Amino acid sequence: MKMRLYYRADKGAQLGELRGMLEELAARGVRLEMVETSALSDEALMKAYIEAVMPSVVRKYRVRQVFGSKRHPGRFFGKEVPALVIYDEKGHPIDIYPHEENGQVIPIKAFLEGFLRRFAEPSEALRAAARMDERRARIGPIGIKASELIREGRRR
Repeated sequence: MKMRLYYRADKGAQLGELRGMLEELAARGVRLEMVETSALSDEALMKAYIEAVMPSVVRKYRVRQVFGSKRHPGRFFGKEVPALVIYDEKGHPIDIYPHEENGQVIPIKAFLEGFLRRFAEPSEALRAAARMDERRARIGPIGIKASELIREGRRR
């Protein structure tokens, strides 16, 4: 997975709280690219906006007024409003934040917090093994932990 953040350096106060989360994701192996938009031409920025908003059509959420207005879509993309674009393994954009979904704006921070939470939570298999160990402890010893049984079962 790859993430690209479009931002403006002079609007750095908006990025203060996001920077730590982005660095943590990069440390966990997520490819992160940060694009400072003040160096981009208006044409290059509009091209990036048009590419970035493609997922909104498929996922049926609104971005036009998040990054501009009805008359001027994308006007604030990466300038006044930082934009985080999520790409799949093939390099196609699959999501963009912030966006408006069901009448509410989903900010970049909310997405990053949820994404980091997924890294912190154990997988479903690990949670199931822990529940089985707990139940086995209540039943009594059988000489092997449930997690060891699961690992042994995967080997055979």
